Amino acid sequence: MTGSTVVDINRPFSFVGVNFHRWRQKMEFYLTTKKLAHCLTSMPVELPEEATDEERAASAKEREHDFLCKNYILNGLADDLYDYYADNKNTS
Repeated sequence: MTGSTVVDINRPFSFVGVNFHRWRQKMEFYLTTKKLAHCLTSMPVELPEEATDEERAASAKEREHDFLCKNYILNGLADDLYDYYADNKNTS
C-alpha cells in the first residue's frame, strides 16, 4: 500500500484546550494499553554508583518508559500546546 497511514483507533483525540477531563481520562486509558500508565505516578530513580547490572537495566527500562509516556502525551496535544510544552524545561 503506497501512501497509506496507519491510524491507532485507541489513541485519544488531540487536546486543543477544551474537554481536558475527558482527554486526560482517554490518555490515561491509552497509556494503560501501552503499559506506560505507571509513569504518570512515579519518577525514574537515580541509581547509586554501586548499583548492580540488574538495577541498571531496570533503571534504563524505566527511563525509556518515562520518555515514551511523555512522547505520547506531548503528541496528544494540539500543535500550539505541543510547541509550548515541548520547549518547557519542566517536561523532562
